[in-house]
Amino acid sequence: MQSKIIKRSTLISICAALFVNLAIAMPVEKTTFDITSKIYVDGALISSPRITAHPNQKASIFISDRMTTKKNQISMSGHSLKLALVARNNTTAGKNDSIRVSYDIRYQNGKIKMHCKPTIILRPNQGGLIGFSENGHAYEMHVLAQRQS
Repeated sequence: MQSKIIKRSTLISICAALFVNLAIAMPVEKTTFDITSKIYVDGALISSPRITAHPNQKASIFISDRMTTKKNQISMSGHSLKLALVARNNTTAGKNDSIRVSYDIRYQNGKIKMHCKPTIILRPNQGGLIGFSENGHAYEMHVLAQRQS
């Protein structure tokens, strides 16, 4: 009886070929999201950032009248806005028709500080509204999310 021995190089070649075939067969999500936000404090527009985000990846914008960088850390004082978001396809009944946007918003106007983490689900090309009040101030954010190929 003759035994068959698979050489290590042959085994590595087979595994590499399987890995390449799996990588080619997996769908790659090429969609990006164009997220436009208009932020109002007490009815006054303070910023309208527009962010292009890749699915499930954090995207952010920092705006301040006094900004410094030290050891790769951004420090802001005075009037500032830090807006970070993660956008993703929101699957409902097997369809990717809506877009989920999760925010992390920090706003400072002198001594007044606001921090919130709202999430909004939007139909593409249709606006949505997030609103709340804190410390005697009204905050609103109008959001429009679009898919881009």
